[in-house]
Amino acid sequence: MERITAVEWRPRGDETHPASCAALMREHLRRVALWADLLETPEWPYPSLARIFDNTVQVPEDSREELLRYLEENVIFAHVSMLCRHMVEWACVLDRTKLPLPGLPDPYEPLLILFERGGEFRVENNRWAEFPPWFVPLKERDRSASEKPLSALDGRTLDAIDEENRFPYRRHE
Repeated sequence: MERITAVEWRPRGDETHPASCAALMREHLRRVALWADLLETPEWPYPSLARIFDNTVQVPEDSREELLRYLEENVIFAHVSMLCRHMVEWACVLDRTKLPLPGLPDPYEPLLILFERGGEFRVENNRWAEFPPWFVPLKERDRSASEKPLSALDGRTLDAIDEENRFPYRRHE
């Protein structure tokens, strides 16, 4: 929860890292698809993996209330708030579950890094995640699962993605 509350939720139009944020969203969807397949859930693209994996684990009431209050005051889009709740629920599962975890990558780390790099994103017609000028399709789960993994999630790799995909125009102030 600490990393979520440390995010600088930027206003729309202040996209500093659009290409890397789009790449992080594709990686998040890829990882969620792997987990969703393993857990055999039909929910897509935003399954609550924590509840599906171990519905006995709950976010402590005081933390849940603090998170909800924080999201209401700082986050614009409902889907972003929902994803933040999913991340905190997942962290609780990792901390408290007695079930064995499979060797799959953390489904929410790319999304958390996306928020840390660029704040919120908009979803268009429940079909596209928008990182202007980039759009990431919220495609079928099997197509997301078969995406090539992002090579690394570190700042240097992500900055290189932004540099390689920079558009040749400059925004006017």
